[in-house]
Amino acid sequence: QMMKEEIGETFTSMKIHPEEETHGKLQQTSKQQAMERHQT
Repeated sequence: QMMKEEIGETFTSMKIHPEEETHGKLQQTSKQQAMERHQT
């Protein structure tokens, strides 16, 4: 039962802040690309 509630809470918070999640992922990707460019 606890597991179900925890997963539900995580899912709800993800639904509340989808823009923040996407923005964070985009920032991580651009950071990785910058690092790759720096190496070459």
